Amino acid sequence: MEFQRVAILGIGLIGGSFALALKKHGLARHIVGVARREETRSEALASGVCDEVSAEAVEAARGADLVFLASPVRAMPGLCAQIVSVVAPGCLITDGGSTKGCVVRDCEPLFSNAHFVGGHPMAGSEQTGPAAARADLFDNAVWVLTPTPQTNARALEQMRAIVSKLGARLVELTPDAHDELLAVSSHLPHLTASALVHSFLKSKQDSPAIADLVAGGWRGSTRIAAGSAEMWRDICLDNAASVEKALDEFVSELQSLKTLVAARDGAALQQWLDEAAIERKKF
Repeated sequence: MEFQRVAILGIGLIGGSFALALKKHGLARHIVGVARREETRSEALASGVCDEVSAEAVEAARGADLVFLASPVRAMPGLCAQIVSVVAPGCLITDGGSTKGCVVRDCEPLFSNAHFVGGHPMAGSEQTGPAAARADLFDNAVWVLTPTPQTNARALEQMRAIVSKLGARLVELTPDAHDELLAVSSHLPHLTASALVHSFLKSKQDSPAIADLVAGGWRGSTRIAAGSAEMWRDICLDNAASVEKALDEFVSELQSLKTLVAARDGAALQQWLDEAAIERKKF
């Protein structure tokens, strides 16, 4: 399996790593990357992520037999609407978005002579840009596919083969199940990290010396807060209902913890901490 022309719409960490991984495994003959900023396009060429770059999605996707959407999720339907008439017949279109319900519902019906398969490679980090891209980013990472009853069988098999070739672990879920589960395992952790930073900022205003007291615990707990604000804004808005539910459950958990501390209940507090430690060590 070798794709003749691959269009990567968004050549940051995920899009760039997808391009490098396709090259590494001999799955792409020619890769065109799309980015709004000239600096990003130059960086992608200089680092060997793409063979060609463009500022225009239509130009990049013209004649493509594989398109990978790696933009903020709320931009994906608009990009699909732009390229629907220019991709090659039978083209496989997939994405790396962290929400799936809205993306699949809005993008899948747009294509009649091409085929959309929703996807989510769970291998991101706080790093951004094509310079951060790695050909091995997806090794042993979970890659979720979210087929629907309308998903083309051949396109789904192609995506399964790509995931396998890239060394990732395939998980298949419905779009809605993906969003509900990821709200807890991915979206809530990012918002929690950002909330910890905001709490730190408030303390820093009152006591600037706290900046000298940052160590591994704070750095590790807040690392992902350094990620793209634009991307995470769209994730929260696209998956608002599930994120709101996850936040409610987390606030309830914090309130229970506050009650234990206020009661000076050492035994219950240790049990609460032990339960968390045991579960965390499983990963």
